[in-house]
Amino acid sequence: VCDPEGVTYHRAGRAAASPEERQAQGRARRLARTAVPTRAGTWRPAEELAFGADWASLFHPGREAWARRAGAFADNEELAPGPESLVAAPDTLRALLPLVAGDVPWAFEHAILGETDETTRHGMLLFLFLQRVGVWEVPPVVFHASYRDNPPKDADREPAAWWAAVEGASDSFAERHANHRVAENARLRWPLRPGSPAQVRAVATSRALLAAHGRVVLFCNRCGWNPKHRQTTHGYDTPSTLFWSLRTEPWVPVSVGGEPAPPAPPGEAWFEPDAPNGPQLRQSWLRFLPLADASMDESLASWLGCPGRHGATVAQIARALRALRERYEQGPIWRDERDRAPAHQAFIAAHVRLYELLRDQPKDQVATITDDVGVLVEAGTRLEWVKPATARHDDGRFASYRRHFSGRLAFLAVPRRATWLADALGVPRFEVTIHAEGEQADEPI
Repeated sequence: VCDPEGVTYHRAGRAAASPEERQAQGRARRLARTAVPTRAGTWRPAEELAFGADWASLFHPGREAWARRAGAFADNEELAPGPESLVAAPDTLRALLPLVAGDVPWAFEHAILGETDETTRHGMLLFLFLQRVGVWEVPPVVFHASYRDNPPKDADREPAAWWAAVEGASDSFAERHANHRVAENARLRWPLRPGSPAQVRAVATSRALLAAHGRVVLFCNRCGWNPKHRQTTHGYDTPSTLFWSLRTEPWVPVSVGGEPAPPAPPGEAWFEPDAPNGPQLRQSWLRFLPLADASMDESLASWLGCPGRHGATVAQIARALRALRERYEQGPIWRDERDRAPAHQAFIAAHVRLYELLRDQPKDQVATITDDVGVLVEAGTRLEWVKPATARHDDGRFASYRRHFSGRLAFLAVPRRATWLADALGVPRFEVTIHAEGEQADEPI
């Protein structure tokens, strides 16, 4: 089974677990620096290389686990920066490391290797060897683990924006300890490929490995080695460079209205597993939102922080509402006259769904968003945005009088029965009080 977490030498926290574990990790790291040939004809440390599509031919497509491994190698082929990032082809390795009779007698008795021909068996043995010394089955990850007061020069490669996020977090370890150092961190060796479904599949395949290295560990060199002074925050509020890159860079392939759109960060790529397509999408509220590619699955979307049916943050909802308003103000939201009515209804439905997500958020944050963006209202045949206090919600009690206020009042564009939604947005009800004037003032109406 393709299990990147199970074969990599690095384990989060292993360097600080015990002297024995630290030594074992050190030995594994030195083994991963074994030089092996690349497809470009050069030699590089095994930990810097990955298997390409040429190694997929070793694995029988009829076995599900082997098919997944072959798929991962095909994704590496697409994502690798160049041939110098992939290990040399099996034929090249066979010539460099010939299999001599009697070298590995156990291979002939193995349940799987024993059934294969000599050429395939030789290639699979080479694969196991390369895997053991550190060649990756997925895009490589760079690990850093050092509790020294003076870290090595190659330890400080983190982007300035990442440092700003770590040091700017409220009540963080970095804020409380001015002499903080990076003890453990991880980052992607290859740059993320924007808009590539292969990148999504690669992240999904290596998710367990990436999640295990989702946070940075800091220590303060003035506090000594007391474990209580190490940054051991659980979760991802202090993200590693690896997880920070996955969360902030625009790499997720998305589409808007069924048409490809520029790649987006996960926090701006909406995920809906049952999103319609084709003509059905024209009538869906999802047509105006950037939808993540079908290569994304629900668990990966949740881990990466993609908004969707499982929820969304206040910032994500606000960003979507602001983008919808900007889209409307840019020009017609429909493609042609036949699309006018479906587009109008879908646009209102998108706001209703976002307002539903917004209602469970703190009231002060909701008020900030609605005051900034406004709430969507129907002013005659037009759509506009106004302050919540200016709008009115028609709950149906005085529906027959609404036409008398056309052009004078702006009515919230939500269903009449959604009174709870209007209350959450701070929009008053539409109410009409009638009284007589003049000589008939005392007569009942």
